[in-house]
Amino acid sequence: MKQRLIVFELNEFNRELLMKAVSNMNLPHLKGILDLPQQMTMTDDTYESDCLEPWVQWVNVHTGKTSSEHGIRHLGDVTKLKHKQIWETLSDEGVTSGIWGVLNGNLGHAPLCRFFFPDPWTFSEEATPQHLNHILEFPRYLATNRIRPSLPKLFLKFLNFSRVLSVPFVFTRFIRHLPRAFMMIARYPRSEFSGFCFFEYLSAMVFCHQWKKHKPEFSILFVNMLAHLQHYHWKNLDISGNKKIHYGLFFIDKIIGELRNMMGENDKILVTNALSQKNTLEEDPWISYRPRDHERFLKDAGIDFHHVEALMSYDANIEFTSGEARDLAESILSEASLNGRKLFLTDRYPDAPMRLFYRFQFTDPVNPESLFKVNGRTFMFDHYFATIAERTGKHIQTGTAYSNTFVSSKVKMNHDLFGHILSFFRSQKDHNIKLEKTG
Repeated sequence: MKQRLIVFELNEFNRELLMKAVSNMNLPHLKGILDLPQQMTMTDDTYESDCLEPWVQWVNVHTGKTSSEHGIRHLGDVTKLKHKQIWETLSDEGVTSGIWGVLNGNLGHAPLCRFFFPDPWTFSEEATPQHLNHILEFPRYLATNRIRPSLPKLFLKFLNFSRVLSVPFVFTRFIRHLPRAFMMIARYPRSEFSGFCFFEYLSAMVFCHQWKKHKPEFSILFVNMLAHLQHYHWKNLDISGNKKIHYGLFFIDKIIGELRNMMGENDKILVTNALSQKNTLEEDPWISYRPRDHERFLKDAGIDFHHVEALMSYDANIEFTSGEARDLAESILSEASLNGRKLFLTDRYPDAPMRLFYRFQFTDPVNPESLFKVNGRTFMFDHYFATIAERTGKHIQTGTAYSNTFVSSKVKMNHDLFGHILSFFRSQKDHNIKLEKTG
C-alpha cells in the first residue's frame, strides 16, 4: 500500500515556544508532533545578504537549492525560477500532489498536481482548479490594499470567499469556532491577528476538504499565523498569559488534529519551519514601518512611474516606462534619508528591466514629527509612513523538522529536505519494484 506524505509548513515557529505551550496549554495534537523524532536544519543566509526571509528560505526547501543557486530574493520572483520545485519533480516521477498556500511558489509543470493554491503575493499565479480562485480573491485584495481598502470591494471579495461555507465540512468548523473568533475580534478590534488566524484556519479546512477529495500522495499545507504572532505579539518569554499567542496555537492544534484524523494508518507527516525566530525584547527596539500609500509617496517624491504593486507590508515593486525613469527612481530612493540614515533598500530585476524593488529598511524609533529628505525635498515622517508595531521576534538561521518518517542526520540544511522528501517516494517505488519481482 502506498504511503502518503503531508508536509505541514508551520512558518518560522520557535521550537522552545511550542514546547512551553504544550506544557501549559491543552494542545494534544501539537504535543503529538513535538513527541516525534526531530532534526535541526540550518541556512547559510544572513540579514546582511538580504536572503534570511521566508520567501527565500521556502524556495530553498522546495527546490533543494541554496539562495545563491536559485537566485530568488523577493516575493513573486518565482516567474524566473529555473529549478524544478518538489511537486514538479515528483509529478515527473508519477507522484500526485496537492499544494496549498506555499510561499513564493508556482505550479510550474506538474500535471499530476491535483490542486494548487498560491500565496496572496505571488500575483502571477492563479489557483487550480479554477473554482478555488474565489477563495484567493479575498486574501489577495487584503494583501495589496491593507491600508486603504475599498469597503464595497472588500465586501464583494468576502462574499466570494464565503462560498467555502457551502462545504459542510468547512461550515461545521466555522460555526464551531466562530464564537471564539468574534470574542477575540471584539477584544482586540484594532489588531489584525484575530481575523487573520481564523481565516488561515478556515483556509486549512478547505485544504483538508480538497485532500479528502483528491487523496494526493504528496501534499503541502503552509500556515503563517504563528510567524505573525511571534513577530508582533511575543511580549514575554513566559507565554502562559499571552492570550494572542494562545489563540493562534489553539487553531494550529486544531489544524494538526484535522490532518491526523484524515490520514490513513500508513500515511506520514513532516512538520517544519524552514527558519525560526528569536525573541528580541532584550535587544534595541526594532520598529516596523510601512508606507501609508505607495503611490502618493512616490508621486510626492518626484518619481515618474507607471504602476506600483505592494507586496508584504513594507515593500513593493515599481513598474516604469523607461530604463531612464527606473534609474532615476533608484537613485532618488537610495539617497532618501532620516537622521543621516538611509530609508530604503532597492534592487533591480535582471530579467525585468522596467521594474524596481524597494523596501523600507529604517527600524529605529521615530518621532512622528521628524522630517525625512528625499529628492532634495523635506517631508514629515508621519504623513507618509505608519508604524506597524515594535517587533518581538526576528529571523534566525536555525530550523526544525519533526516527522514520523526517518529524517537522516545528513539533512543539515533546510534545502536538504527536498532530497529527504524525494527519497521517501523513491524508496517506496524501489520497494514496490522488488515486491513485483519477487511476486
